[in-house]
Amino acid sequence: MDDIREVSALLEEGDPSAAVMAMGRRRLHELIRQEPAGALRAVPSAVPGGRTRRGRRRLRWALPGLGLVAAGTAAAIALTSTSAPPDRSRPRPTQTSQRLSGREVLLAAASSAETEPATTGRYWHVRSVRMIFAGGPPVGNVIEIWAAKDGWWYEGDATLEGRGLGLMKHKNKDGRSFELIDHTLSFDELQRLPADPRRLTAWALSYAHKINPHWRKKDMEDSATSTLSALLYAVPVSPKVRAAAFRALARRPDVTSEGPVKDARGRIGQGVTIGGAFHLIIDPKTAFVLQETAGTVKGPKRASTLYYEVGWTNAAPHVPGPA
Repeated sequence: MDDIREVSALLEEGDPSAAVMAMGRRRLHELIRQEPAGALRAVPSAVPGGRTRRGRRRLRWALPGLGLVAAGTAAAIALTSTSAPPDRSRPRPTQTSQRLSGREVLLAAASSAETEPATTGRYWHVRSVRMIFAGGPPVGNVIEIWAAKDGWWYEGDATLEGRGLGLMKHKNKDGRSFELIDHTLSFDELQRLPADPRRLTAWALSYAHKINPHWRKKDMEDSATSTLSALLYAVPVSPKVRAAAFRALARRPDVTSEGPVKDARGRIGQGVTIGGAFHLIIDPKTAFVLQETAGTVKGPKRASTLYYEVGWTNAAPHVPGPA
């Protein structure tokens, strides 16, 4: 249970908002549920991972303060994606030393996202490596999610060394198989999202109210930022809506640039911090989110998720392989 104690210490640091505290408690409970099955594994040297879920463990890593991002490696799957660069097998971010402002990074990514062709497939697929740094060796897992338009949802887990931990499946009778923060949406609902940044922000704020109508204003704003960020990778929205999400994030308060940075696997992108709590590494030329980090980016205690595959695929769900 050392991993759990480390995560608990991570969540207890600082003076977070109610939204962050609520998400942190859920996160810790999820880790505790999965820990007996050996799903959280220590990571040798600097190799990443880390994640689990209550009951049906759906993709839920963009909540305020601890919004972990998703990732994955392409292997032999032919993947058509609304968010991956032309080489679907592995995102290759632009090697650049140019420093852009945070808003410039997001607006450049918006322009790239808008030009991506609309694609489709049998499953919306996200392959991720999720990791927790809590002072000792990082711990984590490889996670893959497949969500179908008819309500079927699958999640595969594996250790970073490639030992499969299983494949879960679930059928939502109402067809809502796409999880965005704390709720599930249908494909049709996602296609009706507004492609205007201001209207999309207003929708994200109303969505935050749906998650918890008793949150104070700061919690609502944090949750809206988290929801807008999750639209970049978690669910199948149109290219125009993804572009609107980037532009809406560029309008959020306190957007700063971290300059060209490497993610935990050595891929280079542009770092952006939004509201002091959301840290993204983005390749603006492909609009691909490489990594999201919660907590202090350079501190000893933080949680990150790396994205490797995000998009539609016709390949069948399966137990994941190594990262």
